[in-house]
Amino acid sequence: MKQGNLNAKNVKNVKKYIWKKKLIQVLKRIEQPDDNDYLIEALKIYPFIKKESFDIVLQHLQGKINLAKTGKKLTVAEKKYFGINPRLSVTNSLVNVLTDLGLKETKPREVLSNILNIARRKQYIKNSITRFIEADIKQFTLLSVDDERECSWCKLNANTKMSVTIDINKLIKENCTCKEGSRLALQAVVRF
Repeated sequence: MKQGNLNAKNVKNVKKYIWKKKLIQVLKRIEQPDDNDYLIEALKIYPFIKKESFDIVLQHLQGKINLAKTGKKLTVAEKKYFGINPRLSVTNSLVNVLTDLGLKETKPREVLSNILNIARRKQYIKNSITRFIEADIKQFTLLSVDDERECSWCKLNANTKMSVTIDINKLIKENCTCKEGSRLALQAVVRF
């Protein structure tokens, strides 16, 4: 009797382990955009990066170089001149890729991380729609963060049901005006 319970418990633990391994694989896939298209698109729409610096910023976003550690660190006086928090560690390589609008941001490193987040969100949406279609789910609901950083279009479309056949990334691109890019999430509408 004990042997049977032990085996059932072991089987349950093995299933949990396999499920967690699959979940980790899915999360790793989502973490970095599959291709550079999402990063390039995010760079093009984000007004804080100089066009001539796209290649350098793309290398930074891909992890090939680190603009936060490359180049000479700015002095306190230089940081104050640019309006950057003097306690932050910022290099001239990072400042050189920013437009005048980007230099007005108090945290220049966040400018670069926002680009990566925009690309990751688009990849997340694409992956979610693909999983919905594979699971034969026909609709999803848009979930809103509902805070002060969210634009009126995102707030207006929160809890809206949409078909998986809609190109939601295109719809967001055409309508969302969030400074950091849309932070909408998708929730499958499951019918039992």
